[in-house]
Amino acid sequence: MVRDAALRAAPHHEVPFSQANSLARVTQAVEQGRAAGIDAARSQRGELGAEPGTAGRDLMRARMVHVVAAPMRHVIRRPVPARRDRDVAQSTAARPLARDVVPTVRALLEGLGPTPAFVTGPANDVLAWNHACDLLVRPLGMLDDASPNLARYVFLHPDARTVYPDWLAAADEQVSRLRAATGRWGEDAEFAALMDELRTAPEFVERWSLFATTERRRGTRTIVHRDLGRLRLNYEVLLLPDDVDEQRLITWLPADETSATALARFGDAGVPTSPAQLRVIG
Repeated sequence: MVRDAALRAAPHHEVPFSQANSLARVTQAVEQGRAAGIDAARSQRGELGAEPGTAGRDLMRARMVHVVAAPMRHVIRRPVPARRDRDVAQSTAARPLARDVVPTVRALLEGLGPTPAFVTGPANDVLAWNHACDLLVRPLGMLDDASPNLARYVFLHPDARTVYPDWLAAADEQVSRLRAATGRWGEDAEFAALMDELRTAPEFVERWSLFATTERRRGTRTIVHRDLGRLRLNYEVLLLPDDVDEQRLITWLPADETSATALARFGDAGVPTSPAQLRVIG
């Protein structure tokens, strides 16, 4: 068929519907004519003995196919540049989980002053944090590990269910974040080791098989602090410009007056790190 031959001769590319439909109608008419034994060139020479006017119509159809199909060969298929394919492949290629946080981001953390803030990686490793965050969460055990991880804390730390009154929501968020990272970092050795740890928790295994991939970048979190009591904190998740490593800067802001007063008092005087020792910030 004329249409099939034209499509085979050129690379695929999307054609606007109106143009494709016009070409289809013209080529269909010519194909139907050929099925009936009509040849436009032979009709022009008077070899078919067609009825008056038939040769002219057939010739016009053939010319229409030439006029429409010839330029369309360049529209129907245009090769996608190979460089673009390479760029896409390289941007999604497997790479180790990055743990370095650039100095400018670290300076930004400290520039937030009394606002607790920290940077996480795609597997929710806590990569960097400011002084206010250290004072707030270290007494809760969140920074106990050499490489702190929020998912490990939520599922495996003995105090997590006390710290998070709404532990179910916190657990769901951690699983969702890890699911989003699996497609790209699932083969990473550190990521695999973390997953092996988490699979020792039945609650994690249950959620992993059922929970869909979602991510909340703004919301309210309630924590129970052993020294400050119940705190309601608004969190904001900010994506850092280097999207290759998918690092996020997270801030915690007081969600009510009680929490604001408690955080201000804690910022001024410090928080006891144990019943017998007072950590003074000065």
